Amino acid sequence: MNNLGLNDYSELIDKLLIFLKEHKVSQNRVSSRINYYSLSKAKNIARYPQKIIEGKSRSEVFNKILAEYGLKYDKDNETFTSTGLDFTQEIQKVETTYYVLYYFSYAKQIVGKGLVTIKEKKWATIDFNDPNHTSSLWKGTFDVVESYSFLYLEKKGDTTPVRAFYSFFSGTIKHGRPILIGTYSTIKRDGSPTAGNVIMEKAESKEEAIKTINGTTNPKATAFLLNKNFTIETITPPTLDDLPKLLLSKTLVGEYVFYWPYKNGRILNGKLVILETSEIEATFEKKSFNGSATLADSNTLHIKLRNSRINRNLKSNNVHAYLNINNYNKDKGVISGLFLTPSLLTIPASFPILLVKKDKEISEEAIARFFDSYTAPLFTAVEPIELLTILQE
Repeated sequence: MNNLGLNDYSELIDKLLIFLKEHKVSQNRVSSRINYYSLSKAKNIARYPQKIIEGKSRSEVFNKILAEYGLKYDKDNETFTSTGLDFTQEIQKVETTYYVLYYFSYAKQIVGKGLVTIKEKKWATIDFNDPNHTSSLWKGTFDVVESYSFLYLEKKGDTTPVRAFYSFFSGTIKHGRPILIGTYSTIKRDGSPTAGNVIMEKAESKEEAIKTINGTTNPKATAFLLNKNFTIETITPPTLDDLPKLLLSKTLVGEYVFYWPYKNGRILNGKLVILETSEIEATFEKKSFNGSATLADSNTLHIKLRNSRINRNLKSNNVHAYLNINNYNKDKGVISGLFLTPSLLTIPASFPILLVKKDKEISEEAIARFFDSYTAPLFTAVEPIELLTILQE
C-alpha cells in the first residue's frame, strides 16, 4: 500500500470508521484509544488538504487504527477483517468523566455547584442538586472543536424546555483537563436571559464530586466568579431608541479638560471624552484609559476607567469618578466630582476633580479658587511604614 496517496488514505480512514461504527465502536472511542482527536479532519481531505494533522500523516493514522483494533485491510476486495482480536468487547465499558460545575447565583448572591457527568466523551448531564439550588437535571451533548469544549444541554419538565450553552477553552488537551473555565448562556427560572462565567473542576469519581458539592465552596472559586454574570430584562423593545438603558443627556457628551490637585498646590490636567455610546476615553499622567459612564442616580454620573495597556484582570488598574450633574449648566460646561483610585499615586487616594468642556473658557484663578475651597483636597491611605510609626507613638 506504499503507492497510496493522501486522497486514498483519507477515503480509507472514512471507510474504516464506518466499519467500526457498524460494530458499535464510535469515532470518539477510536480517538480516545489512539489518542488522536482530528479524525474528522483526516477523513475530509477536501476541506483539510494538509499532509500532517495533529502531528501525524493519514497513513500513520490509518495503520494505527488497524493495529489497535487487530484489523487488516484487503486492498483487492476492499474489506476489513479481524486478525483474531475481538475488538467489540471494549464497548462493554462506558467511559465516564465527572466534574463539579461552579457558577454564581445572581439571585442568591452565592456560588452554586452542579454535578457534570460526561459519558463516552459525548453525552453529558448536569445535576443541580446542591443545597443552594432547586433540583433539576439537564441533558445534552459534550463536543470538542479544535481547542474548545462545548456543553449543549436542555432541561425538560412541567414548563417549556429550557436550553443552556457552555463554552470552555481546553487547549491542546482535548479531554480530562483538571480545571476548565468558560462561560454559560441560558434562561433563569423567572424567564430572564442570563449569562456569566463558570468553572469545571474534574473529580476522580462521582462520590468525590458529590462530596465537593456538599462541602464548603473553595474561596478561590468564589473570588473568581463573584458578580461575573449578566441578566437582561424580559422585554421586546420596538426600536433601538426603546432599549432599556438610562441614556446620558446629549449635553454631557463631548471632550473635557480634566483638572485635579497635586502636591504643593500644583494643579494637573488631562483629557476626558464622553462619547454618545456612553464610552469614555481619557488621557492623564501620560497614560491612556478607557471605560464607560453610567447614571448612578438622577444627580450622579459614575465614570469607570481602566488603563488600556495593563492587564484588565488587575482591579488596581480601575479608577472611578462620581460627578455631580444636578442642575448641570450646558452653557458653562463645568462639572465637579470626586475621583477615587488605588493606583494613580501608587497608594489608595481620593480627591476632587473639575471637568470643563473643551470649548468653554475658564481662568486659572477660577480653577485655583475651586480647589482652594477644599480644606484638604487630597486624601490618601497612610504608607505601611508610616502607619506602624504612628501606631507605636
